[in-house]
Amino acid sequence: MPCGTDAAQRPRVKTSARWFLLAGPLALVACSEPAPEAASNASIPAVLPATLTLDQTLTWMAAAECEQMFSCNVPSNVAGVRAYFATRAECVAHDDVLPLRNSRQATRAMVRAGRQRFDDAKARACLTALRANPCVWPAACSSIAEGTTRIGEACTALEDCGRDAYCQLYTEGGGAQCPGVCVARVALGGVCDGRSLECADLPSGASAECRYDPTLAATRNPFRCVDPAAAGVAREGEVCTDYRQSPAIQRPCDEGLDCLYTNSATEPGVARCVGAAAPGQQCGRFCTDGALCLFDGTRFAQRCLPFVVQNAEGATCVQGNVGGEVCNVLRGLDCVAGRCRRVGTGAEGSPCFTARFGVSNCAPGLSCASDTQTCRRLKADGERCGSPSECTSGRCEAADGTSAVCTSTLGCR
Repeated sequence: MPCGTDAAQRPRVKTSARWFLLAGPLALVACSEPAPEAASNASIPAVLPATLTLDQTLTWMAAAECEQMFSCNVPSNVAGVRAYFATRAECVAHDDVLPLRNSRQATRAMVRAGRQRFDDAKARACLTALRANPCVWPAACSSIAEGTTRIGEACTALEDCGRDAYCQLYTEGGGAQCPGVCVARVALGGVCDGRSLECADLPSGASAECRYDPTLAATRNPFRCVDPAAAGVAREGEVCTDYRQSPAIQRPCDEGLDCLYTNSATEPGVARCVGAAAPGQQCGRFCTDGALCLFDGTRFAQRCLPFVVQNAEGATCVQGNVGGEVCNVLRGLDCVAGRCRRVGTGAEGSPCFTARFGVSNCAPGLSCASDTQTCRRLKADGERCGSPSECTSGRCEAADGTSAVCTSTLGCR
């Protein structure tokens, strides 16, 4: 809901929520009081169909992402996108600008290209977990499809290989190789090269993580596959990271907390779990009072700063959409000479611009093309692109070292 909405109509933020970001990348709040807490995620049916489809699953996952935005205490990059939406319905209508959009598009492209196979069981586990706990993005949703390439066969991307394998793109000597080869995933405690996808799932079905191990500091790959829950969850004020210890302390913070290095003078190299920061304070992801955790160029650090979305043409704003008052790009408004002015219509061929968090003034289903600065249909594979959001595949990669093109065939070349 926009600021100024009656408090009884605004969504109420859950105060204990852990947000798992899979695509990277991803939380800003427009109002200090965000819909009543839901016992479950109503965007997903209580009884799922006997057979799921890929498109059906991805649609429900997008709706669940919107549910989290409006019902939960989300990090600043996610709340920033939410600030532009007036309602959940508007969020769903603009699912092509949501933080996890590129991940969903990439999965769709890989399945259509035959490089991955949709997994009904994985999709069912993902949707069931999302419905049960709308404020936690479950590990089960990290992949609802698996690669079709078997162990020993050639591959060009990590996602190419089947459930128990990954694409090894490096030789034993450390050099790159393309194509790579699908090899068995690393067991718990084994050495990995920094990517958790290389680690085998835990017996419980949860995902293991590839984490830095200081005892391997002198080796080429100083990482091991570990159970992230083995060390327990750190509560507010407790140490979450300390590489000076042997073994190193690496614990996830409890829900709604950030792991920050806050006492560099007295505890160099030690990070502790801290709650949401107040406006003006150093932050990691969470802020209070409607502020967002943004980079402050005057201090070269992240601080909680005001973030207000202006919906009316002529309202005051900060030039460049970088300050506390920004114009609502979904209403076609941009900040021009300190005032919100209408730019384009959002239709195909109309002038466009992209504001913070990748949100543009183009209508749903269109993107702001970086080469022409006009709204156009999503680009097909092989077309030049400036960002993944321009591509149907959700992937934009350099093909010849000088330009980038949309591609469904992610991987080395």
